[in-house]
Amino acid sequence: MALDTMDKLVAMLASGSNDPIYKASIANTAAGQFASLWRATGMPTQGAIPGAFAVCDNSLAGGLALPSLGALKGYIARLALMGATANTWLLYDRLGHMGGLSGTVATAQTVNVDVVTASGNGRCQANGSDVVWFIEIYADMGSTAVNATVNYNNQSDAAQNAAAIALGATPRASRLYQIIPNAGDSIKKVNTVTLSGTTGTAGSFGVTACSRQCSIGQLVANVAPPGDFAAIGAPEFKQSSCLQIVALCTTTATGILIGEILLGTA
Repeated sequence: MALDTMDKLVAMLASGSNDPIYKASIANTAAGQFASLWRATGMPTQGAIPGAFAVCDNSLAGGLALPSLGALKGYIARLALMGATANTWLLYDRLGHMGGLSGTVATAQTVNVDVVTASGNGRCQANGSDVVWFIEIYADMGSTAVNATVNYNNQSDAAQNAAAIALGATPRASRLYQIIPNAGDSIKKVNTVTLSGTTGTAGSFGVTACSRQCSIGQLVANVAPPGDFAAIGAPEFKQSSCLQIVALCTTTATGILIGEILLGTA
């Protein structure tokens, strides 16, 4: 059913599943940059470093626990987050990911992350128009700054190269670099990533595809900003969704994050 009456809204808020969130701080971040809390310890449990491409779902360690939906629809009714550092907190549905790429390989490294596979269950558009793509760092790479060129298929299945991404010196674990497609494009599938040279250390990185659910901006440390259904828009989630938190950082560490999420059905 749809959340289309006040009675349904009240019932959803009253009967929703309220799940705690606790995430340890991620160090070596940078102001104005994204940091994934996928590998942060706490609740939900730490996510694993992926290998070959895999579709992410709610059975995967690292995603938030979801209620059983049955024939109902699921909605994010409230997101209450209090960080020790004032950041913008974003909630994503982690659609698919891969890892195991090396910072010392200067030729094209195969990715083959196909968002259409993940969109088969309705979690995103089949042409990738509502998908956000990242290069995700899993282990620190070397101190030589390099650029990453991402080859992708757009909504028409034409191969394109995205603008080069400056990874900088020593890309740190949990750092996310957004892949920006050419104007007018959406990214349907990422084929390869090519570094402009060796960073000096292999480290580990990969590509992650996400669908943004909602976000809240925390202006004061340790104070939860409004994150009720009206503020976040009560976005719908699917039974197979793999919900994770990302920080848009204001300083060099994410800080400890505590809070809760209310997941309801209607």
